[in-house]
Formats: sequence, C-alpha cells, structure tokens
Amino acid sequence: MSQAKTWIEQCDHAHSCCSDGRARAKRVLPTRVIDVGHFEDDIRLRNGSDIHDFEEYIALSHCWGQAVTLKLQHCTLVEFYGVIAREALPKTFADAVTVTRDLGIRYLWIDSLCIIQDSEEDWENEAAMMWEVYANSYLNLSATASSSSQQGLFRTKSLLTELPCIVHVENGHRHFEEGAYLAYDATEWERSVDVAPLNTRAWVLQERLLAPRVLHFAEGQLFWECHGLDASQGFRASEQFPAGIPLRYYQDSRRQIFRQIPQDDPKSWLRIWDSIVHSYTARNLTKSNDKLIALSGLAKQMSLSLQLEHEENYIAGLWEENLVFQLLWSTSGASTRSEEYRSPSWSWASIDGPILSDTPFNKMSRWGHHQDLRPVSSISNVVSMPSGPSFGSVTFASLTMVGPLLKTKLVLSKANHQSLDRELLQWQQPKLRLSIFEDPEQVGVFYDDTQWNSLSSDRRSGTPRAGYDFVMPLAGGTHVGSGTLDDHYDGDRIPDVYFLPILAFHELDRAQGRPVDISCIAGLVLAPIEDFPGHFRRIGVCAFDSNPAVELLYHLGAQDPTQLEYEEAVEEKLAIDKFVFGDWSALGQDSLPKGYAQYQVTIL
Repeated sequence: MSQAKTWIEQCDHAHSCCSDGRARAKRVLPTRVIDVGHFEDDIRLRNGSDIHDFEEYIALSHCWGQAVTLKLQHCTLVEFYGVIAREALPKTFADAVTVTRDLGIRYLWIDSLCIIQDSEEDWENEAAMMWEVYANSYLNLSATASSSSQQGLFRTKSLLTELPCIVHVENGHRHFEEGAYLAYDATEWERSVDVAPLNTRAWVLQERLLAPRVLHFAEGQLFWECHGLDASQGFRASEQFPAGIPLRYYQDSRRQIFRQIPQDDPKSWLRIWDSIVHSYTARNLTKSNDKLIALSGLAKQMSLSLQLEHEENYIAGLWEENLVFQLLWSTSGASTRSEEYRSPSWSWASIDGPILSDTPFNKMSRWGHHQDLRPVSSISNVVSMPSGPSFGSVTFASLTMVGPLLKTKLVLSKANHQSLDRELLQWQQPKLRLSIFEDPEQVGVFYDDTQWNSLSSDRRSGTPRAGYDFVMPLAGGTHVGSGTLDDHYDGDRIPDVYFLPILAFHELDRAQGRPVDISCIAGLVLAPIEDFPGHFRRIGVCAFDSNPAVELLYHLGAQDPTQLEYEEAVEEKLAIDKFVFGDWSALGQDSLPKGYAQYQVTIL
C-alpha cells in the first residue's frame, strides 16, 4: 500500500483541483458508518450523527455477486451496533477494513452493511443521499476486478506488471532511432479499469464519477484516478506508471465530466450529459426500476453545476432547458422498451439497453460546428409527477408539442432489394419500412443499386442494429430517410404512424456564416394511443438528409389535411423563416412552401 499512500499524499499537497474540491465537500458523515477502529479492535456499526467530531471516511464500490451472505437487516441491526464478527465478513469487505486501517482512517462505508436492506423506506432515503456519500468521502476503494464480494480486493501480481518491458532498437530502424524503449500495452487502462467487472454495473458509474479520487484494485496492479492539477485533464496512475499514465492511454475514459462549462459554448453541458447517458445505459442494472434512481446523484450534481434553481428542471432523465434538443436519442438493436412503466416514451429512461451517443450537438461537434441548428416543432407544455425523492423515478409525464405532422405507415419486412423495388411501385402514400437482416454482415438497404447505410452491425458483437428506411415516392424520384425503432415489433404492420419533424440542420458558409443548404431534418416517429385522441407514444426517430429533406418539406406543405385524419390543428401556420434561417430563397429552393399547417400532439 506504500504506492497508494504516495498517490494520496501527492493528491493532498500537489493537486489544486483535488484540494479545492475537498475543501468544498460537506464535513458530514453518512447516516451509518462502520467503525473499523485500529488493528485489533472490534468492528461495529455506528450512527454518523453520534460522532460529534468529524473524521474522514472511506467508501467501497463493489459487486454484490449472486449472494451477499452478510448484510444489514432489521434482525441484525442490534447485533451490528454491538460487534460485526471479522470472520463473517466477505473477503472484499475484510480487505476493505484492512486497507482503511492501513491508511489511518477510522470509518468505512459499505452499502450492504450501512443501509437496512429489508426496509424500503430506509433504502429510498439512503439512495437519495448516496451521491453525497461518495462525493464527500476521503477516498473510494474500488473492487474493480471482482465480480462478487467473495473475491477480495487483492490479486497476485504478474512479473509483467512488476518489471518494465524494455525494447532495444538497433541503428537503421525505419521508424525509431537507436536506443532503449519502454513498451506498454496501450489498452491496459481500458481493459483493467473501464471494462472490468465492477465498471459494467450501472450504479458504479456515479460512484466513480462523484468520488474525489478512486483507488482501483485491478487484476494485475493498482490504478489511481483523481481530478489532478486542472479540470480539463485528470491525473491517472498505475504501479507501472506511478508518476502518471501517458494521456493517450486513457483518453477514452469518461471520468472528467464536470469540468467548467465553456462560456462560448453554453450548450456543451448537453454533450456532457449525453456522454453520461450513453455510458450509463451500456451498463447492467439488476433492478430495471432503478433506472433513474441509480443516476439521480449525477443528475443532482449536474443541476448544481448548472446552478438550476428548481429540481423540476429535470424530467425523467432529460432537462427542461433546451428539451427540444434532447428528444432525438436513438437505440441500438439490443434495446427494448420496459414493460413496466418508469418514464414516458419520449425519455431514454423507458428503454432497457444502450442509448446511442448521437444527439444533435454531438453531430455538430463532429462536423466542426459548421452547422446551424433550429427547432421545427415547439414544446407548449410539460407535465411530470415524481414518485419519490427528487431526480428519481416518475409515475407520469407528458409532453405537448406543436408542429407539422406527416401521416405514413410502418411496414416490417425482411425483404431484399428486389422486393423493395417491386413494392415501391405499389405504394400510394409515404411508408416507413423496417428491414431486419439475420446476416450480421449485411449492413444496408439497397435500392436502384444504391446502398443506404441506414442499418449497421455492431462489429464487436456481431449484433444487427434495427433500422428502417422512410421511403417517399414523390415527384423527382424516391427519397429515403433513415432511423431506428425503439423496440422490436411483432407482426407485419403498425398502422397510422406519424412523423413529427423536430430539428432542422443547415450547412453554414464558413466565410460568411450564413446557411447555404438544408443538410438534415430529423424528428420523431409516433404511434397514436388507441381510444385516447390526440395522444401518442414515441416508437422511433428518423432523419432526412440533403435532397430528401427538401422533398420532405415539399410534401409537408402539399399534404391534404383530410388525409391526415387528425383534427388537432392550430390556427397559426409555421412560416419557413422560423426554421430555415438566412436567405433560404438563395438555396435554390424558391418553390418551397412558405407556410406549414401545425398540429398539437401530446406524447406520453
């Protein structure tokens, strides 16, 4: 543990961000802590409020495994306040006690021993405050390599991690000068930390991100991470690189998410939150109803970082501020919608499985900010009814929007490009087509010898991603938009599907800063709720790029209102100037409709 002590001392005295953060931390102990005493003392449970002089405490992150043999329950409460038998502790807990004592810290927090596991009330109260437990801790011990509490913290070290691997390069090498080089596995951090057993758990994400510093007990060696010298680049180290791991070896790690939001890019926090959601939803959650609760600590921290005045600004995993820009999340082929209600269909929290990190602002970032992004539809009302502590679950939520609406049909098929070609000739109105390929290597829908990359495979897992093509046989040719469905659907047809455009993207002239082309229109695919007129559920997203986007605008303007079979029209038409900014007539699209009928839709 000598190396760990060196890292702690360095963090305390040389890292300005770490010392500043710890100075701001609350000097309050959790509701209950484990008093580990000194080396031969008894171990027992104590109430934090009974400890009048504040002392530091350490928190443990661990995988429960199939069964935790020792946990706090009503029947063990009195016993634990008296003494917790050392021999009864699972190996990970016993190792955590040893490390805590060795570091000179008296108190330890372990969820299964400090929260009454058979009390729903105690669990809800403690879950709401768990983010503070980790955020205010002295150190987070992470049982990173262990998949259960029986496996312990420590591993037998390999000589490969003890001894440096030196490669001697002789004179005349094509790429390197003559000399001795240290060889290192560039994937070591990812393999040993980011995708280790513990970090596949959804709950652990906020534990890791909120803790001021983390000591990882990995498979081959110890790893360290903290905020470091500044907020833009944290400090990470290993026993092989005790003075700091080179940045290029951990640049994909998502620890530094609460850095200062740039003043010239106020919406950058949406990209940060999007990254959190993407990382969180890719992890495992034992109880699906914990979907929002297990993220509530990070939501609370984000709210504090944004200095939001009201907790109501956070609605089922999304933020009321700039909400329209957060609606176009998409799913992977491994995702399904939860059968039990925990959030509205327009929230990613209604989905079991990974949410793709593909929000409009991420797209703009990849495109170098040479995009102008404008809402097409507007939000007129949001209703949310929380079911418990703030930033947690909801019992009901609805979203009312006003915008253009296009009626179509969704056809599910495994058709190849030949049958797709034949059916296009028979379609009398726009249709959404979902093609799911059984062959993971087949990654596109073909039409007229053109491959539309609306479907793709996850090359790492070989799992086909569900996607669909929005095919419109209009004047000037057939135009295709691509997207994904939120869930798998049985049967051949889902009738009465509607497309609600949400955002319009425009290419910007880099020199003059004005729109030069409509590059994309993206929106939601909605299905009406039976016997509930005017109310819909989200079933997917769809986007039209370049020419198809222009054709979509033509079709929306020319649509016969009687064919829409929807009566919730509003009086005011949507002027094209509202979402196509600049001299849109100079885009070569003078014949675009000047106004579009708008409809009010409520999405549940």
